[in-house]
Amino acid sequence: MIRLHHLILLTALCAIALPTLAQERGSLSVVEVQTMRNAQIRIALPGDPPQGRPIPATITPAQLIRAELLDFSGQPLTALPPWLSKFTQLRHLNLANTGVRIGGVEPMRSMPHLEIVNLSGNPLFDRGGDATASNALWAALPNLRDLNLANTGGTTAHYGNLGQLRNLHRLDLSGNRIESLGDLKLASLSRLQHLTLAHNALRNPDPKELPQASLQSLDLSRNRISQLRYQGDLPNLRTLHLSGNSGLKLDEEYGDLFVLQALVGADFDSNAEIPRGLRERLERATTGQKIGFQGRYRNNGDGSVTDTVTGLQWMRCAIGQQWQGGTCNGEAKEMNSEAAKRERATFAGHRDWRLPTREELRTLVYCSSGQPAHFNDSGNSCQGEYQRPTIDLEAFPSAPATWFWSSSAHSGDSSYAWNVSFSNGNDSHGHRGSGNAVRLVRGGQ
Repeated sequence: MIRLHHLILLTALCAIALPTLAQERGSLSVVEVQTMRNAQIRIALPGDPPQGRPIPATITPAQLIRAELLDFSGQPLTALPPWLSKFTQLRHLNLANTGVRIGGVEPMRSMPHLEIVNLSGNPLFDRGGDATASNALWAALPNLRDLNLANTGGTTAHYGNLGQLRNLHRLDLSGNRIESLGDLKLASLSRLQHLTLAHNALRNPDPKELPQASLQSLDLSRNRISQLRYQGDLPNLRTLHLSGNSGLKLDEEYGDLFVLQALVGADFDSNAEIPRGLRERLERATTGQKIGFQGRYRNNGDGSVTDTVTGLQWMRCAIGQQWQGGTCNGEAKEMNSEAAKRERATFAGHRDWRLPTREELRTLVYCSSGQPAHFNDSGNSCQGEYQRPTIDLEAFPSAPATWFWSSSAHSGDSSYAWNVSFSNGNDSHGHRGSGNAVRLVRGGQ
C-alpha cells in the first residue's frame, strides 16, 4: 500500500523529471520561454502576420517551438544560446545589430528550413579566422532565399563559398571589405536575382563571376571600379548602380542594341564614360518615370524634367551644354546678368523658357549630407560632407559646381542681382557684370 509520504515524493520526482524528458524531446523550458518574452523577442507562428508579434504571456513551450520567425534584432548577443537549435521549423531569423560573431551562430545549422536570414551590422569576423565556419553554415541552409550580410566586416576570404546557397534569390554584401569575387562562387547562384555589393573595395570585377542569366538588379556603387569589361550579356538585368566609381569606363559593347535589353534604370557619376547607345536606351526607358532623390523629378524624355513638388519644368543642361545621348555634353556658358535675362530658347516643344527667380533656383539645391535638409531652399550652405555640385546629378547630369544667375534684382543696389552657388548651396548677390552660368525654367510665376 502506497503511503502518503511516498505519493508526495513520487509527485515531486515527476515534477522534476517530466520537464527534463520534454526538453530531451525538443521542447523548450519555462525559463527559456520567459527569457525570450522578457527580451521582447518577436515571433510569428504559422498563420501569423509575417512581421511577427511579441510573445504572448499565455504561450506554451510546445507552441513557441513551432515559430517560423524569431526577431532578435538589436538585442545584445555575442553567440546564440544552444537551445535555439530546437527551433527546427524556423523560416525567418533576424539577428541584425546584435553583436553576434560567426563562431556563435552554430545553432543555425539545425534550422534547415530557414529561408530568410539577416546578420547585418554584426562584427562577424572581428576575431579573424578563415571561411571554415561560414562554409559549414552555408552547407546547412539549402533552402535559404534571402541573406543579408551588410556591414559585417568580412573580406572575400571570410565569406567562403556562397555558391552552396543554390536557392538564394537575394544577397546583400554591402559595406564590407571585399576586393574580388572569384572565391565567393557567385556565378553558381543560378536563381540569384538581386545582388548588392556597394561600399566595398572591388577593382574591375569580371562579369563572368556573376550569375549573368538570373540577375535583375546589381549594385556596384561606391567601389574602386575604373573599368567594367564586357564578358557576356546580363539579359534580365533591370537596374544597375555604378555611382561612386570615379572615372568609370564601360566597354562599348554595353551600348549595343541587343545587350542589356531589359535595363530600365542605371546611375553613374557624371564623369563616367558610358556608351552612347546605353545612355540613349536608358533615357527612353525612363521617360515619364520619376528620377532623382526620392523620385522628385519626372523625366520628360526630351532633355527636361518636371519638379513634382513645385510643378516647374527645368532644362537638364545649362546654357552652352547640349543634351545628347542621355547626358549633358560640353561646357556651361558664363555670361553677365543682362545677357542671362535675354536668354530665350525653343526647346522640348516650348518657347517660353526664362531665367528662374531666386526662390525658384534655390529649390534645386540638394544637400547629399542631409544637412540642413536633402533639398535645401533656405539659401544657406550645405553642412558636413556633401556632394559637389549641390544638385541632383541624376536629374541634372554633368552640372557644373558654380554660380547660376537668377532674375531677382537686389533690392539694395540695382547693380547687383541674386545668384545661387551649386558648389555649396548658398545664395548671394553678385555684380551684374560678373560671369555666371544659366539654367532656364518654364511654368510658375
